[in-house]
Amino acid sequence: MKLVTTIDRTLTGPVLLAPIVDGLLIVVVFFLFGSHLTSPTGIPVELPRSSLQFVPHGEAHLLVVSAESLTPLPGASVADAANPPHTSVLVLDGARIRLPDLADQLRDLRSRSERKTVILQADKLCTHGLVVEITNAVLSSGFELVHATSPAP
Repeated sequence: MKLVTTIDRTLTGPVLLAPIVDGLLIVVVFFLFGSHLTSPTGIPVELPRSSLQFVPHGEAHLLVVSAESLTPLPGASVADAANPPHTSVLVLDGARIRLPDLADQLRDLRSRSERKTVILQADKLCTHGLVVEITNAVLSSGFELVHATSPAP
């Protein structure tokens, strides 16, 4: 006697969509968490800690300063006094710049930008003199300045 099944062999609907939806959700979660694993500028910066809370200023320019250079600037020589091999890296809105060019870059940016605020993310190992020099350049260019910190433990 031949056995006959009562189960419909054509699988349709939610049964075939479940693995596809699972795969898409895994990809979405991967990209959500993966996007926060790197800094927006690609330069690792450890911010000083503060118990004060940052109040967002809407749209602002981002100026990131590392404690020490990871790679020398293109065209820089070891004898270049303005850019020694172990100097800080400055990144203004994603573009790597040299400290001597910072004031000119900021004045140019101020003349063509509606944003009035610069957020300074300076590594906690940066020298105080460097942070003051950058602060003076930002303020003399007509911007408001916000020093970014990380939350205190």
